[in-house]
Parts: sequence; C-alpha cells; structure tokens
Amino acid sequence: MNQNEKAAFKIDKFVKKFKKKNKNIDEIVGSPEIMQYMNRFKSIMDNSVEGELEYLISKYDSFYEFAKFLENFAGAIKAGTFNDLL
Repeated sequence: MNQNEKAAFKIDKFVKKFKKKNKNIDEIVGSPEIMQYMNRFKSIMDNSVEGELEYLISKYDSFYEFAKFLENFAGAIKAGTFNDLL
C-alpha cells in the first residue's frame, strides 16, 4: 500500500466513522478534523499518477463520498452559497 492509498484508506475510515454518528456527510464541514483530511486529499491529488485516483475512488466508497463533498463544497464557495453548507 503506497502513501496515497494509506491516505485514502484513512479518509475512507474517517468518513465512515463520521457517518455512523451524523448520518449526513454535509455536516462533516463542522468536524474539527476536516482540515487534516482535506490536506490528505490534496496530497493525494498532488502526488497521484495517472489512473490512481480512479482506482482509489473505486476501492474506497467513502473516499469517493469525501471527494464529492469537497467538489460540492468548492462549488458552493464559488457560487457564494457556502453558508448553506454550514
């Protein structure tokens, strides 16, 4: 397991644990650990080789959910509807 896969596994585990308590992934924005996992995700994006991100998304379903959350979150910031997620 390389560094990117280890990080994806940790993100996947974090999201699964979070969802057991909160049910709604959109509430993850208020989690004290969110920055740590956003930084891990950015590291994966910066260091992945071709096809690796697709592999990680297919292997870790909650990692995919986190990626989609970040995509939606970035879109909300861009659209000025950021507060709707808080």
